[in-house]
Amino acid sequence: MFKLSERFLSLQGEGRYMGRPSYFLRTGGCNLTCAGFATVYEANGELRYGCDTYFAVDRDFGSEWESIFEAKTILKEIYKEFETLGYMPDVVVTGGEPLIYYNDKVFYEVINQFIKDKIKVTFETNGTIEIDFDSYPAYKEAIFALSVKLSN
Repeated sequence: MFKLSERFLSLQGEGRYMGRPSYFLRTGGCNLTCAGFATVYEANGELRYGCDTYFAVDRDFGSEWESIFEAKTILKEIYKEFETLGYMPDVVVTGGEPLIYYNDKVFYEVINQFIKDKIKVTFETNGTIEIDFDSYPAYKEAIFALSVKLSN
């Protein structure tokens, strides 16, 4: 099982594929705590500082995240949206930190299906999680956009 904080269609706003129609899967959860983004938000009655996607990172928002228990269910929903669009957009998996789920069976099954269907998959990642590409070969076909986080 993995968690999504949101999913939506938009244009990729940065990087090499800027301007391309993309379906975003924003995962819930992160392995870092980044206080340096000048984002101020309120949770449980207190002011907090952190990531610009605090609602996808701060576990106090976890009750709002969608739990994905079956790949076939979410794939059916996503592919129905693609059918309505009339084309297959790229898929951008972002977060939080999406790769905290890289070895989750359901998460991998979703990504693997996109790869099998020749959909361009990009992970927007902080670059801190080492992937076992031999055990999870579909990731070899994905693109990794790194937003490296430094201690300062």
